[in-house]
Amino acid sequence: MKDESEKKKNAAQSKDQEVDRRKFIEKSAREVGACGFAVFELARTIKSEIIQEVVDNIKDAIRRP
Repeated sequence: MKDESEKKKNAAQSKDQEVDRRKFIEKSAREVGACGFAVFELARTIKSEIIQEVVDNIKDAIRRP
């Protein structure tokens, strides 16, 4: 009888750990996704700024006699 109650207790703990692990993985995945999107947006902004700077430099070079 004691073995049965211990098995049930261990099974319940294992199930709780599994649920906690799943929640942690879901939270981590959301955070990683958010960071990935932030990096993407940053890269896009930097790319736009670099392209705009190059365009401005070309315009300046054309305007010079």
